[in-house]
Amino acid sequence: MRIIAFALFLLTLLPLGAMASEEIRILEEVSASARQTQPDLQNYRVEIVTEKVAAMISAMTLNIPADMPRPVVPRIFKYWSRQPFASAIVAEGQDIFPYMQEMVDRFSAELAVELRSLLLPPSRAEARSRLMKNARLSRVSMDVGSQQLISISIEFADPTDLNRAFYEEGLGLPQKGITKLRFDVNPSSMRVQRLDIRSLDSPTHTVEIRYAHKDKAPFPEKIIVSSPDGQIDERFTIEFSNVENFSLPIKQTRVIKRGDEAVETIHVEFRNYQLNTALPANVLKILQHRP
Repeated sequence: MRIIAFALFLLTLLPLGAMASEEIRILEEVSASARQTQPDLQNYRVEIVTEKVAAMISAMTLNIPADMPRPVVPRIFKYWSRQPFASAIVAEGQDIFPYMQEMVDRFSAELAVELRSLLLPPSRAEARSRLMKNARLSRVSMDVGSQQLISISIEFADPTDLNRAFYEEGLGLPQKGITKLRFDVNPSSMRVQRLDIRSLDSPTHTVEIRYAHKDKAPFPEKIIVSSPDGQIDERFTIEFSNVENFSLPIKQTRVIKRGDEAVETIHVEFRNYQLNTALPANVLKILQHRP
């Protein structure tokens, strides 16, 4: 406790601008560290296999007369590229209904969460910095078990729309009406261990990330999203495998419990990776225009 108190005292001696720039620097280092993982992996194409797509199509076509043709379940592929550090999920196959890609876009975030840019997305650094400059920032070092963490708090003067500046939409975390964020960062691995999100219109969300070390780098293998009132309890687990000397996810399982709704389980498998090959022109166009 004395160490923490002394750290807090030292922070009060720093000019406000110096404090703010240091907190921004730490978070951007975390973002950059995730981006630099497996630098020789330039891109990949992988097929996404899940019963979720067929279930969604079935639900959407319940009112189609029995004598009318049903849409063909498409094959779903995920493309990822280091430049511009973005991913796209594309429906491919013959006789795909026009709305099929729109449906895939709508559910793509939950079908295949992009772990590299889930928290502190590299492409949103400018927006993140702008929001933090208009917020009250603070930080403190603390010991949690055998780990030392740096806890960075970001308090907004008014409820704020983050617009994915601090985390992507894959886990269904609130983006609007945010009043406070707190990132707990492990300075040794430069990874976020925990994130607390406070907002006006939803309960406090807590995100805990547990890592496994593969190829001398930390990879998230379990993500837990919860709320103090127990209304939110999500478990997201990832299984990795060695693919051409790269550690890549081959399975994702997400168990979702929200309020009184029935528990939903989504299983996703990733099959037939193709690494570091030329990507199709239409996919490159989608990646270049990712917001």
